[in-house]
Amino acid sequence: MSIGPVLGVAYLQLGILYSKLGSVERGIGAYEKAIETEHNLGEAPYQLGQLTGEISEHARVENLNRTPKSKKLRQANWNASREVQQFLIVFMSQPSVGY
Repeated sequence: MSIGPVLGVAYLQLGILYSKLGSVERGIGAYEKAIETEHNLGEAPYQLGQLTGEISEHARVENLNRTPKSKKLRQANWNASREVQQFLIVFMSQPSVGY
């Protein structure tokens, strides 16, 4: 008995739904079932990669935000941004000189 390709598409749609609802583990499981049941369904591996990429990026950012070094770096970036804004305000308030 073979499983029809419609079931793979159903698992794909279920994975998309779970992902949008924030149920990551269920989304991964549904995408894996979609790949398992329909090998030619290119969207399922793509969506699985997107979801796992989002998870790893979120974990990387969370880890980065916890380190004291990143806090200093964010503060330095904020200070630099503020200095540029202040320069632009002063520069734009100067009268233009025509040649």
